[in-house]
Amino acid sequence: MKFSVLEIFFIFWLSAFLWVLVEYLYQRINRREKSQLNLESLEKDRG
Repeated sequence: MKFSVLEIFFIFWLSAFLWVLVEYLYQRINRREKSQLNLESLEKDRG
C-alpha cells in the first residue's frame, strides 16, 4: 500500500490534532476532579 506525501502529511497532522485534543480533555477532567476533592476536604475541615 503506497501513500502519497499529501496523505502522509494529512494523517500526521490529524493524529497530532487528536493527540492534543485528548491531552486537553484529560487535563481539564483532572483539574475539575482535583478542585472538587479540595472543596470536599475543605468542607470536612469546617464541619
